[in-house]
Amino acid sequence: MGNVIILSDFVGSADVAMAVSRGVLTRMGHRALCLPTALISGIWSQGAPAELDTTDYLRAALDSWARLGIRADGVLIGYLAGEAQAEFIAGQCARWREAGAKIFLDPVFADNGRLYRGIGRERLALLQGMLPRADYVLPNATEAEFLTGLSEPAAAAEALCRMGAGTALITGVGGNRVVLSDREGTHTLPYDPVPGSFSGAGDAFSAAFTGGILHGMSARSSAGHAISDVKQWLTRAQNLPEQRIGLPIEMLF
Repeated sequence: MGNVIILSDFVGSADVAMAVSRGVLTRMGHRALCLPTALISGIWSQGAPAELDTTDYLRAALDSWARLGIRADGVLIGYLAGEAQAEFIAGQCARWREAGAKIFLDPVFADNGRLYRGIGRERLALLQGMLPRADYVLPNATEAEFLTGLSEPAAAAEALCRMGAGTALITGVGGNRVVLSDREGTHTLPYDPVPGSFSGAGDAFSAAFTGGILHGMSARSSAGHAISDVKQWLTRAQNLPEQRIGLPIEMLF
């Protein structure tokens, strides 16, 4: 068990992002230390949401935690609200690693072949610059291609490691696969898809993988357990009496 800082957006009307990550990590026995990078009223498929960048709050909260002696064993980084915030978090990564924390970077900035609104070359360059400070990077297939310029997932995973990441896992790969690359080589982990579209599934996978690593699992073992857990949660989500936006993760354990 360990202390895990979650840096991600908090979405008020959907069970995604921080809400999912916190539930998964807490269920796995870890202490979730939540630092929202943005407060967002809803997901984009519902229409343009209200959004508040919380960079000033992040700075103050981390200063407060330092005074209290709160330390992290792991840091799970998701959505970053802007270039200034990304630059600040990149600087913090070096400090966290020096203190012994493992850094997990889930670079939420693109999907289905396209960048998210407001993401440009500067943000992409900042995320590429964070790779040497990440012990694990977990992009989806679209994000991996933008980060590396390579469309073939295994080649992209290996390139992410050459760019500095300790271990790379690429999700959402065609043919229902997760591709993992680390010092032991490059591996393909197949899975059986669950019919439907589930916002928050990637958040659940990243959190479950993070929790497994912090329990001492190898990357390959942790990824396998995360795949199995997420499949189980998605299957249960299909059977909920009322469909939710995202994954009401506490109802799926």
